[in-house]
Amino acid sequence: MSIKRAMYEIETSQGMAGLYHVTRLSSGPPVLFVHGFGSNADIWFTYPDSLGNYLKKQGMDCWSLRLSNATTGNISSLANEDLYVAISFIHEKRNQEILVVTHSMGGIIARVLTSPQFEHPFPLATLESNIRGIVLLTVPNHGAEIGDIRKLEDSAHQLRNYLKWERSSSPDFDLGFIQLTSKSTLLQNLNKPPMLNPNIIWLNAVGKYDHIVPSKSASFSPSEAAIPSFEQRGFDSDHMVYPFATTLQKIADKIGEIATIFGSSFKLYPAIHRTKEVGEWIIEVFGK
Repeated sequence: MSIKRAMYEIETSQGMAGLYHVTRLSSGPPVLFVHGFGSNADIWFTYPDSLGNYLKKQGMDCWSLRLSNATTGNISSLANEDLYVAISFIHEKRNQEILVVTHSMGGIIARVLTSPQFEHPFPLATLESNIRGIVLLTVPNHGAEIGDIRKLEDSAHQLRNYLKWERSSSPDFDLGFIQLTSKSTLLQNLNKPPMLNPNIIWLNAVGKYDHIVPSKSASFSPSEAAIPSFEQRGFDSDHMVYPFATTLQKIADKIGEIATIFGSSFKLYPAIHRTKEVGEWIIEVFGK
């Protein structure tokens, strides 16, 4: 799908980020989309049923951030540089509060940016006044454990300790997806009370069939989300669309009787950002 847009470059310590203005003529309320690990700014508009296209049809002014380093980038830097500059830029252009919609790692970046647990190179109160609300879509709030990622984290810490002992210095290995593990220093600090900034409206969407970020990781308990403006809902959705999923579904359909027995194994659920109910919820809370 061809996406018409204006692009602004943001120079950061980790490379060049891109801020895309998809609805240049819109006077509707601004919404900024922030993608997750290894993804890109187009994911919100790639398909006709993508969330960005849904909110665009509702009259919202859509912007999409391309992170400068969505694989090995330091999350605190992505927050205080990429996302902060993007929000400030849009606010300067539109002079309106911005709704920030995030997916997966993008949600952790938004939480770090607004968290009183972290130091920021800007007044936090000023940032809060520029944000209309933050939407979290299948975010690994309690950490994502994928394959041997914990072993990788342990190996990284062992190497860091070795270098510290040998050279009295150590590089920072808490980068990218390693920061998304449940035992990472970043998540442990981020999940100290209050886990969410109490001065911001939060929506937390949980994918009931998410294979990457299970419900227990994405969800907040009532005590964890004990802030004035917070809503959480579960949706019949997955984290993403797998490249081989359609092929598996076709095989299951051909098998017939076996498909009836094992059908649940092959059942496909839409990605969270291709779930119409999510868009309807956002409009329900924030309006058009």
